[in-house]
Amino acid sequence: MISHDVHGKTQRDVDLARRISELAAERGMVAEPSAVSRVEVGLDTWDAEEIQPFWRAVLGLEPHPLTDIDLVDPDGRWCVDQR
Repeated sequence: MISHDVHGKTQRDVDLARRISELAAERGMVAEPSAVSRVEVGLDTWDAEEIQPFWRAVLGLEPHPLTDIDLVDPDGRWCVDQR
């Protein structure tokens, strides 16, 4: 879940995800966390440019094509939102 208008996760995304989980549970669906194929990490930082080199090196990330501060994994496994 991501709010494309702010290029990041908001409380409304969290609320929507929780509601989807509630609806699924009401229908007897069970979560399968092991089936997750993508991980998103949100870093609350005062200076994204300062920490970018570290995360790029550690996780092999590249700049996001649509924002100037987010990083993405070219293989699609990671997305790092630095807000």
